[in-house]
Amino acid sequence: MPITINGNGTITGYTPPIADGSITTAKLANNSVDASKLASGLADQGIRMVDMWRLNANTSISPNVGYFIDSNWERVDSDNFGQLGTGMTESSGVFTFPSTGIYLVQTTTNFRNPNSNSGGYAYITVSTNGGSSFDDAALSTSWVSASNRYSTATCSHVLDVTDTSQIKVMLKVYVTSSSTVAEGNTNRTMTGMTFMRLGDT
Repeated sequence: MPITINGNGTITGYTPPIADGSITTAKLANNSVDASKLASGLADQGIRMVDMWRLNANTSISPNVGYFIDSNWERVDSDNFGQLGTGMTESSGVFTFPSTGIYLVQTTTNFRNPNSNSGGYAYITVSTNGGSSFDDAALSTSWVSASNRYSTATCSHVLDVTDTSQIKVMLKVYVTSSSTVAEGNTNRTMTGMTFMRLGDT
């Protein structure tokens, strides 16, 4: 049958594949839409996990030695904090991921020394052997210029978590003067870690 475009804009002799112009599951062969029917990964796009943890009290740091912060951690729970998805778990400062994927890991560490100036270093450290050892993945430096002054070190790392039982994260710090603390507070984040799942591994 010939196809005719009429003066009023209608088309005669042509039947669209889906007559009413819509796609419903009833019109698909197996009555469903899943990732295999879409472009690769399209069904899983979008950030599905965000979590934040912080120190709830000041943490004293031994000088001139790498110090893993293994206590005083809490999940942020104030000022309308909005956790997305299944969050991280923490034990003795070791953070475990809820699922495999590509994650953005960030830390902001605030240092203070009541007596003198001090260098302050913050490291994101990564274990690939279940927490038996950790490597420095990111480093940021700062300088407390005088007694009771603050300094801030911030760094980030994009991490491919291929095995949640093996890949772990800790915050490590290093200071050059005794009495230096990493500032913590249970009502506002001063030293903390942010975790965001960006996509599939």
